[in-house]
Amino acid sequence: MRGLRSGYADFLRIKFEETGDPAILARAIELARSVVESAKPADRDYARYLTHLANALQARFVARGDRDDLDQALALRRRSLDAPSARAADRPTLTANLATTLMVRFESAGHPADLDEAITLAEMLPGPRAGDPAGAGLTANLVNGLRLRARRTGATADLDRAVTLARSAMHATPQRAAHRSRLALAFGNALIGRFERTGAGEDLADGITALRIAAAGEKVNALEHASCLSSLGAALTMSYLGDGPFDDLVDAVECFREALAITPADYPDRRRVLTNLSFSLRLGAESDDEPLPLIAEGVRAAEEALALTPDDHAERGTILASLANLYGARFTTTADRIDIDRALAVDLDDDFSHAALLAARFQAFQDPADLDRAIEHYDAASRAGVTPLGLRLVAARREGELIAEHRSLADAAKPYRRATTFLPALAWPGINYADRQSWLASHGLQLACDAAAAELAAGPAAAALEILETGRGVTWTQLLNLRTDLGKVADISPALALALQETRRTLEELSAGARQQAARPPSRAVPEPDLAQSLNERGTRLTEAGRTAEAVPLFAEAVRILRRLTAADAYFEPYLAATLLNLALSLDSAERTEEALAAGTEVVGIYRRLAATDPAGHDAALARALLTVSIALSTAGRADEAVPIAREAVDIRRRLARADPAEFTGELAVSLATLGMHLVMTDRLEPGLAAISEAVGIFRRINADDPDAYGPQFAHALYHRIRTLDALGRADEAWSARNESIALLEQLAEADPDTYEADLARMLAELGHASTDLGRHEEALATTERAAEHLRRLAAAEPRHQRALAGALMDLGNCLAAVGRHDEALAATDRAVEVSRGLVIPDPAGLAGALANRGMTLAELGRHTEAVTAAREALELRRGLAGADLLVACSLEEVGRYEAALGRLDAAVAVQREAVEIWRQLPQEQDELFAAQAVLGRMLRQSGHRPSRPAGE
Repeated sequence: MRGLRSGYADFLRIKFEETGDPAILARAIELARSVVESAKPADRDYARYLTHLANALQARFVARGDRDDLDQALALRRRSLDAPSARAADRPTLTANLATTLMVRFESAGHPADLDEAITLAEMLPGPRAGDPAGAGLTANLVNGLRLRARRTGATADLDRAVTLARSAMHATPQRAAHRSRLALAFGNALIGRFERTGAGEDLADGITALRIAAAGEKVNALEHASCLSSLGAALTMSYLGDGPFDDLVDAVECFREALAITPADYPDRRRVLTNLSFSLRLGAESDDEPLPLIAEGVRAAEEALALTPDDHAERGTILASLANLYGARFTTTADRIDIDRALAVDLDDDFSHAALLAARFQAFQDPADLDRAIEHYDAASRAGVTPLGLRLVAARREGELIAEHRSLADAAKPYRRATTFLPALAWPGINYADRQSWLASHGLQLACDAAAAELAAGPAAAALEILETGRGVTWTQLLNLRTDLGKVADISPALALALQETRRTLEELSAGARQQAARPPSRAVPEPDLAQSLNERGTRLTEAGRTAEAVPLFAEAVRILRRLTAADAYFEPYLAATLLNLALSLDSAERTEEALAAGTEVVGIYRRLAATDPAGHDAALARALLTVSIALSTAGRADEAVPIAREAVDIRRRLARADPAEFTGELAVSLATLGMHLVMTDRLEPGLAAISEAVGIFRRINADDPDAYGPQFAHALYHRIRTLDALGRADEAWSARNESIALLEQLAEADPDTYEADLARMLAELGHASTDLGRHEEALATTERAAEHLRRLAAAEPRHQRALAGALMDLGNCLAAVGRHDEALAATDRAVEVSRGLVIPDPAGLAGALANRGMTLAELGRHTEAVTAAREALELRRGLAGADLLVACSLEEVGRYEAALGRLDAAVAVQREAVEIWRQLPQEQDELFAAQAVLGRMLRQSGHRPSRPAGE
């Protein structure tokens, strides 16, 4: 019977993937969970029951994005492999399922360890063999994992291996075999990934062929078919942009349309399909005789994509730009002012696009304000270092053209001169001669002439002549620069000049083909020490911007360079150590803990050696390295090993702080707080509290003099002091510490509300709970009201705070009830219920709690009929929660009390009996059982029945 129910649950999951109906999936999860909970590990099909529940939870994660569902699915996958009943024949499939779920979690959370484990598992699995194609899906998993890792690390070797594996598997897999479509999709995506890295046209062509096979093959479900179509559409768009035929773009649009038609409205991947569709439609409109229908469809797609995209999503800027460009494209066709106004109303952070739209509106309607703003935005675009150089040149040139045409030619001299300065860099000798000539033909001569005319209008002819020659003589100047006069070199070193002259003669004799064959190592344009320093500085800037994953490869390359330099000259060893430390810190921030630990351990060894001979120069760096290693150890679950290392860092910084308090006292506090956290993690609460409290005392003194110095670190230390005091049961001290934390967080939130207001609201809510526990109900009410006010503001701006708002409103209702303000308590609790019902990701436990509170408040007001309704809804929600027996019993007793108050004693007795039976199954809750039995006895006596004595009593 269990096997039938479990199979039906998996059937419902497949039905959900075909229809997108969440009610079907909820039923599948409920049914599969009930089977797992009723089964035993020794059951013959236990691994299959676990797999069906994991499948359903993973499907819900893909649809809704709740990480808890994915984590549960992953835990179930691991249990299925460990199940005693797992048959040897099933282990490849169970292993593949685990690998797939790990890859899904990597794509969601970005933990490299998940991806590495997934690849390791996939490598253990058999690939497809002649006559046994079942391994096609398993190979697809491995190919996808290698492609994802290549995207993360930049390792071309992983892409090459993915392509080789997939190509071999495709040859071994019959055309109509199961999972061949999935394998073709993985193969195509790997080829396209390699094309994006190398630009090899054959990879793009082969990738499109593979993706066509995937799109035409048999699919497991509609969503997999949509994924194939979307990938094919993206590849065809790339082909068209790379001078492919217009038919490629037509096919791409049809792929995206078909993918959209079978992608449910609430499916997360729908946003990406819509964005790609809007982009390809805009490209098509540029070449179509009747562009308006394509533009209209593109606008609808972009608007829907925008509606599905959170405000803080990384792709939102791209979608906004696409929408603005579509409005602009429609304006160029219709000249309808509404379209250009809509385009400019879009919140763009792209100065060039904004300037182009403003210039178009000015040309149409001649508003001087549009001209002023267009010039300002073109000026900003031409000066922005992050903007591509070619775009900067065009921006400066258009700025000059607008000024020259609508203001004065003399005023255009500055932007025109700026544009000409970009010409030598764009037509640099590193690109081939034909491309240089193309750039100069497009921009050089005419730009130089326009710029010279502006210079003539602005001042002396000499400046105009100089700018004219800049544009005309780029290539000639480059040739002359490569033929420097060796006379001055000969004055200093005749031998060197003679050698250089000989080298020049040899190079001139080499033909272009012979030069490519000359077996000489390429010279570096930048000396290696300078290159390492540049990489280090750029990595540091990325780290400071929170982009640690991008910083890691830069630091790694700098370390490789410095290792070579240090091997030749020990002078570079301190620079190697400093860069290794940066690498360790960035790896730790990127959650690559083991790699961070290895790098940090090496750094400590280097700094110990350096500090032994020069403590004044290297002790501070040694302490920083020790602290980095201790944090990596603690993150890896090795807090016992972290403690002595952190203690050594504290000792060093204490010594340094005595010698130079201004420089090192704050760093001593950081070390003490870190040591305290490690001690607490090893259950040494009192020593941990002592270290954290000393850190808090130091931070407090620093903050009094300089609030900007260590504010975030102070807040972090206070947070951990509160947690430790709570663990020690020292409620009064924890209450005082929370007040101090709130004062600090208010200070930080005033300067940076985006970062600290949510933390402030959370701490206010905690203080409210602590005040209630201490019987300080008026203070609890005041702080809870403040927490709710902050969360109202946060939730209005960002829906992700709605759940916290519901909790704060529920707390507010409790606090109001505690001081006898029951009408206001009911209003707050009703609002909590309303917010809980409206959550994007439902929270049945939170809604049940809010409804239970509503019932209690209504009962206090004597409205027992309404109280019963609320309490019964809470009861039904709690019955559907896993592991909620205690809450179900509480809800049953609440219903019983309200029914009894209405005189409905039979109903009250029925639910109270059920509550007693649940308490009886919870041996740790014996006091609750005795109390519930006493209530049941009173109810029975009131109803005229004698309580029956349970058997055995």
